[in-house]
Amino acid sequence: MPETRYEDLRALFLNWTLKRSPEPSTTEGLAEVSRRNLE
Repeated sequence: MPETRYEDLRALFLNWTLKRSPEPSTTEGLAEVSRRNLE
């Protein structure tokens, strides 16, 4: 099976949260995991 490649993929992560800063939101954490996987 060929290796998965992402160099031609673009993503836009939007995060709206009701939590006050600097408390991290759940959405922010999930977006960060996804962003790292796509690098």
